[in-house]
Amino acid sequence: MDFIIPHLNKYLATKHPYLGDLKDKTFTEITQIIDLYLSKLTPHPKHPFNNIIDLFRQIPGNFSEFFNLQKDLPGLNHIVRHGLIKEVTIHDKKFIIKKENPSKPGRFEKEQQNIEKVADKISLTPPIKDAAGHTIKLQSLNYLGSIIDHTHNFQYSITQHQPGPTLEELLLKESHPQSRQTLLQHVRLIFDTLSELGIYWGDMAPRNIIVDESTDLTTYYLFDFEKTDIYDAPLTTEQKINLCRGPMCVEEFGAICELTELTSTFSPYFNPDSWDTESKKAISVSSPKRELMTIFKHHNINHITEGSYNLLEQEIINVRLPLTHPDTKEKYFPLNINFKIDHYFGPEYDRQVTELFLYARKHNFFPDTINILNTLLQEYEHQIEIDSLISRLEQTPYNSFSANKIRHKIQTLITHLSLATKSLPKFIETISFLSYITSTDKLHYDLLITNPLNIDLISKLSAIKNHFTDPLTILLIGSTSKNNHKPSSDLDIIILDHQKTHSREIQLIQDSEKLSQIINKPIELCHYLTPSQFFEQAKRKPEFLAQIHHNIVIKDDQNLQTLISRHLTTTQ
Repeated sequence: MDFIIPHLNKYLATKHPYLGDLKDKTFTEITQIIDLYLSKLTPHPKHPFNNIIDLFRQIPGNFSEFFNLQKDLPGLNHIVRHGLIKEVTIHDKKFIIKKENPSKPGRFEKEQQNIEKVADKISLTPPIKDAAGHTIKLQSLNYLGSIIDHTHNFQYSITQHQPGPTLEELLLKESHPQSRQTLLQHVRLIFDTLSELGIYWGDMAPRNIIVDESTDLTTYYLFDFEKTDIYDAPLTTEQKINLCRGPMCVEEFGAICELTELTSTFSPYFNPDSWDTESKKAISVSSPKRELMTIFKHHNINHITEGSYNLLEQEIINVRLPLTHPDTKEKYFPLNINFKIDHYFGPEYDRQVTELFLYARKHNFFPDTINILNTLLQEYEHQIEIDSLISRLEQTPYNSFSANKIRHKIQTLITHLSLATKSLPKFIETISFLSYITSTDKLHYDLLITNPLNIDLISKLSAIKNHFTDPLTILLIGSTSKNNHKPSSDLDIIILDHQKTHSREIQLIQDSEKLSQIINKPIELCHYLTPSQFFEQAKRKPEFLAQIHHNIVIKDDQNLQTLISRHLTTTQ
């Protein structure tokens, strides 16, 4: 092997000097180095990851394939960033590996430069004392360098993993006002310190800050600098205002903080009450928010004044802040819904949802509207996670077929809800119906989404459910269940009753006739069966099942929904 080494040294020294001198390497090490060369995996020429050989020895096969099989970095919106940032463990060492985003050319290289500059500036900053005398320290994550996979033409940055919760996680969990105030006071100290250093942190967000707390010292580790600009002088007041009113910073904290918390933390650079909503001057914000400009464009408003921009932003802030549902007490984060809609479906759907939220808030249906969209988005993201997990387990390409079916459902729902805002009675009916099926989980969204005419069924279905108070299961069948409902159609129902008797059947028929008159809609009791009779008939007559293809259960006081669903699924 000795006679090969001089030739390899000469060849590789000109092509890949990072591989080093092979003179003292063993045969196995030389083989691994040659494998590395053949893999077309190299350190980044400007920001080299110097331990690339050690990394390569521990990764089987192709690096990009290895990266794709790792789990995404956890976080509130980690599914949205699916496939870009991974938490990777190699021989008990944890790394954060970030993949170049091909849809954002130039961002990767800019971030690598910024990481090094920010680290140099922060390293010169002494520890800071907060109002209570507690010491806090700023650090950037330990950036190890970058590599290039020439086979797939992707770049990856590698950062040492830092244990600890993100500031986002702490603010989501912490409810005590004093503890939240302390965290947000530290946020202001971070903002002021970076501003003094001339760092315009365009990526400032609670998810980009890792917190390491100890008795005497709290260290805040900062990361993500792809939208950051660095100046030789401290930031001006105008720059601070633009940062606070831009697409990150206050906007990101606004996803999980109250308005009073935002103003106390970032004032005087962010204070919506002080904005002039009458000004006829041109917009002074250097980077107007895209979602606001999209709304102006949609309504053909070309001359946008400072006043109209400020007024619209004030209105939008009110539909972006955290919200607790008055009935269920569940907490929602509307901004995250918009963020996901924008990412998954694009800016036009984001505009529709923003205007939908504004309309719903104006007419006191905001919590219900959020709940409806949040329910479907959760279903969509759960399917993405399942598909991703299957892909990792089977080591196969990601298959989005199942998630895309839900995706289409969400797109159609948003379109129908937007159309419903043209008539307040229609909107109220639509939201009431969707809230009803969301809370009971007995009707499929498909009933409304596939046919807007089904909006007319809302009050009728609710009336049927509320009218029959006995423990009954009521199924909707016929044309309505197949999404062929017309205004002139009857409502055909099946009633399942464990206590079935002839006298009860007569009473139910009479009740149906009375209810028909009340709701001005014919109701026909087509079948009155015990559950066992229902399943027997379903086995004998497949066409019977075809009538209830969508499995629409209006009322299920006997918890037969699971049995019915299972039977319909296995039989159809």
